[in-house]
Amino acid sequence: MTIQFYESIVGKEVEQDIWQILCACSNEFVPPLTSRESSTQKNLNGNTTQIEKPYTYFNGMKKQPFLVASIDGQTAAFMTFIHNYHCDELSAIGSSNYITTVCVSPEFRGKGLLSMFYNYMEHDLPESFRLTYLSTRTWSTNLIQIKSLAKRGYTKATVLKDHRGKGIDTVYFYKQI
Repeated sequence: MTIQFYESIVGKEVEQDIWQILCACSNEFVPPLTSRESSTQKNLNGNTTQIEKPYTYFNGMKKQPFLVASIDGQTAAFMTFIHNYHCDELSAIGSSNYITTVCVSPEFRGKGLLSMFYNYMEHDLPESFRLTYLSTRTWSTNLIQIKSLAKRGYTKATVLKDHRGKGIDTVYFYKQI
């Protein structure tokens, strides 16, 4: 398994692979990525219109820095982030590397790729991208992700009640590294 860092994937040889993985995972997000405009979208509860594929989301996402995991030469997963991110929900920490999207191709799940991505973000980013804090957000029913973040020492920063629908909160996390 290898991890490759890209400042963006626009025009990279892995762009089509990332698109395929994103499409395969889109409906696993709450709300689905097909109903979102960006990875930092604030209103997640109002738009129920979905299109067939997450074109708008992908067009914004592919300009972000990327980590791409490969297994035996095949693109298996990716993680995107925004460098030097600021938002009200994370105001206590100031700027951070904000992890926006993580997708693992279904056939490569259970191989530790998520842990590899977080290890890379916490220890191996190029010097010019390193910051004191990492941050992310997820939905309250994404228990696997929440458990993983807790195990890695992330702190809950803010909870936006019913932000993604009745009974589904948005939860922001951060970690000082």
